[in-house]
Amino acid sequence: MEGETDWYPRKKILEYTDSVFRNEARLYDEYLRNSGKTKSDVRARMHVVARFLQYVDQSGIKKLSQLTAQTIYGAFEAASDKGGFHKSISAFFRYAHRHDLTEQDFSILVPSASRHIPVPTVYTPDEIEKIIAAATQSKECGKRNKAIVLIAARLGLRSCDIANLRFENIHRDTGMIEIRQVKTGEPHSVPLLPEILEALDDYVENERPKRGDNHVFLCNSLPHTGTVQPHTIYTIVSRIIETTDIDTNGRKRGAHALRSSLATALLNEGYNHREVQDALGHKSPEAVKSYVKTEVEHLRNYALPVPAPIGIFASKLGSGVTA
Repeated sequence: MEGETDWYPRKKILEYTDSVFRNEARLYDEYLRNSGKTKSDVRARMHVVARFLQYVDQSGIKKLSQLTAQTIYGAFEAASDKGGFHKSISAFFRYAHRHDLTEQDFSILVPSASRHIPVPTVYTPDEIEKIIAAATQSKECGKRNKAIVLIAARLGLRSCDIANLRFENIHRDTGMIEIRQVKTGEPHSVPLLPEILEALDDYVENERPKRGDNHVFLCNSLPHTGTVQPHTIYTIVSRIIETTDIDTNGRKRGAHALRSSLATALLNEGYNHREVQDALGHKSPEAVKSYVKTEVEHLRNYALPVPAPIGIFASKLGSGVTA
């Protein structure tokens, strides 16, 4: 193959060059490089495309126009990275169609890979109260940590927004905290709850370093004299949770776990998804859907009764089962 071939696996050059589609691969490689993609991105894409073209060649197909859905599905099943296959091969087919290598756009035939969406970590209302109580007992920066945990647990603000909180965001006259979210850039308003205002006043008056920085939460000890960072928020909340007797096995322990716990609590209390979306400052309603997975207790009210086993299934279960 002429030109650069650094996208070939070093130990398997012959495996990938032995294809009737080597010229198509070379032209596509040049196309990707000229499109401004990074060298590593081009290499990753070409690995997938080269494997696919070799599979097609070995299937007896010598022209891209002869491709069938069965061949594409077979290559998909043989791929170890289904998501990477869908991304890279779909893009290759769109390129092939635009450049008249195929009469139809085969990208619509590439199977999609389902992406695993993890269930958010949720702490029960009782566990949340234990976490807040533990924050009050923090040996170092206890007043600051209590205010941070209260904001995360009661208002569901992200770590980046808590770290970025400034005094001008706190409006005592209207009883609101108004911010522009760091992640989305969207404005967001949450109520300045009395217990949060009390915790903030206690922190500012009795513990916060006397510095001119307008950020609310500051680092106390030298040499860390700057503002609290988002990763610091995670560390603070995580360490506080670890001091409780809560079982954290398999559960996340950062501020986002408190955020997802608030979302689930609101859903269980009967608030609809739009109300929860507004409460958390989500830009898209799709973001709230992940919390539906945690509404187990709420969904139990709608569960259908399990019918009694009958026929062959009942006999397989044994004589101890009654219809």
